[in-house]
Amino acid sequence: MSFPVPFVPDGGYGGSRGFGADRSNVAKKLGLPSLLHGACDMVASPGTPVRAVDGGTVLYEPRAFFGDEKLMTYEFAIRHTSGFIARYCEIDSVVLAHPGQTVKKGQVIAYIGDQPGTNRNAKHHGFDMLHFEMYSGKASGSFIVDTKNPANGPYYRRSDLIDPTPYLRKWQATAVWPAHQDLYPTDLDDDGRVFLIPPS
Repeated sequence: MSFPVPFVPDGGYGGSRGFGADRSNVAKKLGLPSLLHGACDMVASPGTPVRAVDGGTVLYEPRAFFGDEKLMTYEFAIRHTSGFIARYCEIDSVVLAHPGQTVKKGQVIAYIGDQPGTNRNAKHHGFDMLHFEMYSGKASGSFIVDTKNPANGPYYRRSDLIDPTPYLRKWQATAVWPAHQDLYPTDLDDDGRVFLIPPS
């Protein structure tokens, strides 16, 4: 398996950016009784490569995730060979794999997007990230469920949502690149898939 970004971010992917983190401030805006974070967020600069954590098949083209008419980030999902589904969110609209195509472990599949509301003068923009969700694959239908039904809380995600944290801990040894590089050198395999060149 591969860690989904080239490095482990400063501060990791737990705490306020981790699975199960309290999102009461968002819940109030949405009129919900409570809301918990259904993902792990990995802070990274816009344009940072996103890697497939395992081999699998792309389920759909990128869909709007967060933003407005001026600036938008996107998400898409991959059903991986071991059965689980990973949803890669807060990415750019340009992806390197498309519905029905197979990907390999560690393949560059997308790039971190430019999230609305970040401080353009801050180092690494401060809030741009990969928002990484995992699902067991035992349910079907939309990953986002009706927020008007309290029974869908506190995550308001599909019923097979799982905590990515223990998996990311196992995979983070593969995150061997320096953080926040302006350019990550890549190479192509025989099928034209893009991979990061390991640091020497």
